[in-house]
Amino acid sequence: MRPRPFFLLVLAFWLVMNFLLFRAEFGSGRQTGIPVAPQAVWQRIITAADSSSLEIIHQGRKYGVCRWTATVAEQRPPEEMGGRENAPEGMVRRITGYTLDFDGNLMLRELGQNVRFFFRLHLSTNYTWRDLRLRTQLKPDVYEIHADAEAQQLTVRLSDGDHEAAYAYTFDELRDPRRLLQDFEVPLPVAWLLNTIEPTDPAAATFRLGLEWEARHDVLPLGRSRMKVYRLQARVLDRYYLVVYVSRAGEIMRVDLPGNVSLVNYVLSGT
Repeated sequence: MRPRPFFLLVLAFWLVMNFLLFRAEFGSGRQTGIPVAPQAVWQRIITAADSSSLEIIHQGRKYGVCRWTATVAEQRPPEEMGGRENAPEGMVRRITGYTLDFDGNLMLRELGQNVRFFFRLHLSTNYTWRDLRLRTQLKPDVYEIHADAEAQQLTVRLSDGDHEAAYAYTFDELRDPRRLLQDFEVPLPVAWLLNTIEPTDPAAATFRLGLEWEARHDVLPLGRSRMKVYRLQARVLDRYYLVVYVSRAGEIMRVDLPGNVSLVNYVLSGT
């Protein structure tokens, strides 16, 4: 009769451990809503090992696809730069900056055309921006914007397949929109973008884009289970909300934009 009490003891131990593991993984619905430092979430995003593949959804219909990729730039040790591969194991490389890429395709059903876009942002180790590039192609037209923080200059290039035009502005000139109005007949939002992503305090979070961000723990449905995520949220124009759901590994799972537009990770969309 002795094996039976032992079996019951093992069974009780197994049940208790599984309950504790389940509670640690999912049970803390009490954890949902607990505030998190936004900078900590941004840090996970820009150091994520995997890219985020997303679908562009508007009012329940798929209009395109896009991809978000973060790359950490590191200084290579002398052994590797000399062509040798016998660098000491476990050597910590020095981070020299970050690169954020966002590219994709968007179908404009009303025009019957496909828009290709590419955005790249280089950041320093304290998250101040160094270089910004934006390219949009709507055949045959191509629009390119390049901003250089060191040169304090913005360059705009336009092409319609037959003719090309280029315009250059210093950052001081961007403070006055009159020249932009004369060149393009409409004001460009790039000046606002450059002014908002440039930090007044490099030690502070610089991904604000002129918005006040807050971050909290949250969960997203994933099939029959739930995924623990971070929820970044900001109010736009005091009326609309911009919400970003980020996995614990820094992968972007979902982005909800004003106008009923969402970017949904393939893991959630099931495609």
